Order: sequence, then structure tokens, then C-alpha cells
Amino acid sequence: MLKRKPYRNKKITESARGQSCTLNFEGCKNDRETVVFCHSPFEEDGKGAGQKADDIFGCYGCVHCHDILDGRVLVGLMAVDKRDIFHRAMKRTIRKLLEAGVIS
Repeated sequence: MLKRKPYRNKKITESARGQSCTLNFEGCKNDRETVVFCHSPFEEDGKGAGQKADDIFGCYGCVHCHDILDGRVLVGLMAVDKRDIFHRAMKRTIRKLLEAGVIS
């Protein structure tokens, strides 16, 4: 089976610089200096073995929240709660991308 070519858009990923965190997991530092574009960790968004999700499926996250999303820090969240928080953050990020004219 051939690996699918993921959608990449540098404008989207670079737009995270200086933004506020949209994930806001408990304990969020909202440190704009550490905010990056966090790709979805979910298979339905294009995540696979050795492959990040498509660039449109992500959100802005500070280092604290990004670590929780990617499982580097365990906080006892149920998978369904983590998914819900991520999808709300993704919607907030898409709204910011639209308002900034990064996507249309």
C-alpha cells in the first residue's frame, strides 16, 4: 500500500509564532514564546506511522499543552476528553487562520 502524500502549508505552521495557546489543557502556561503548530495525533486526521497529520488538522499549543497532546506528559485524561479538547482547539485555530487571511 502506498503512503498518502500529506497536505503541507508552511503559512499555516508558521502562523503559530507569537499566538496564544488554543489547547488550554489544565495548567496551560499560555507562553506565546513557546507556541507552535501542533499536528493532530489522531489517525482520522492523517496521522500515521512516521507521518504527521495534514497541516490543516492542528492547533496552536504552548510547550506544556503540546507535551500533553503528544503524550510526553501524562495527566490522566481519558482519550475521549483529550480528543474533545483538541477538536475545540482546532476549531479556534481555524477561526484565527481565517481571520488572519492565512486560509480562505
